[in-house]
Amino acid sequence: MAAAAAAPMVGVTAKEDAMPRTRTTGLLEPSIRLRGDAADGHRERAMAKLRAACMSAPRPVILGRLELATEPDPAVERPAIAKATIDVDGQLVRAHVACRTMDQAIDLLAARVRRNIRALAARRRDLERRPRGAGGGVWRHDHEPAHRPEHRARPVADRRLARRKSLPVARVTPEQAAFDMRMLDHDFHLFTDAATGTDCLIHRTADGGLALVSADPGACGAPAGPPVAPAIPMEVGDALAALDATDGPFVAFVDPDRGRLMVAYRRYDGHYGLLGPADRY
Repeated sequence: MAAAAAAPMVGVTAKEDAMPRTRTTGLLEPSIRLRGDAADGHRERAMAKLRAACMSAPRPVILGRLELATEPDPAVERPAIAKATIDVDGQLVRAHVACRTMDQAIDLLAARVRRNIRALAARRRDLERRPRGAGGGVWRHDHEPAHRPEHRARPVADRRLARRKSLPVARVTPEQAAFDMRMLDHDFHLFTDAATGTDCLIHRTADGGLALVSADPGACGAPAGPPVAPAIPMEVGDALAALDATDGPFVAFVDPDRGRLMVAYRRYDGHYGLLGPADRY
């Protein structure tokens, strides 16, 4: 069992992620969703900021989704939420932030997109220069605050398993999984270790570092990589109970029937989510 300190943005290193891929010149108009007090003016401002952020992209980009929303609860400290999904030549780049005002959220969203696009360009240059057969690159820890939305307070008795996600996961190195997690702006990320075929989870730690969880800690990770913790077998109900007993955003465990690494996590609406590999889930 393992838990990270940040609120969860979840994901897997996926073989595919469905998103519109019609390409023309420039940045296409995305699928846009406005909710709450988000207005047309915010949409126009966000599009202008994102267009500017994508000017440094190594390839033409497709802005697939944009969501701007405000939470109606006056007790929420950062009610303005902004999310974007961008395709940079097949590499998904996502950002998800919450701020006090919508203008602040839009600015932070664009800054995060710009940062990740620059990181993508730098990684591609690094991979091109790396000798064939060379080991992984330098592990980079991300110390920037996550600026996630707040979790809704919900009594334990009212919580339920609201969503199950089963997605195909690709075989990648832990280093690549860490990079994918950063590009997707997630706080933990499920993948299959390229060398051993072992299910693994990489996640952010409270100090901005990285850590791994695996059913077989000896079969995942690298000598120069982050520490690896064991995931223990337990039923889904026990994992949810363990999640209630901790302040962490997730519990990683091994499904005893399938033998696969699973993740029970807290959703922002206060309910639970469940994530696992698709092929045997």
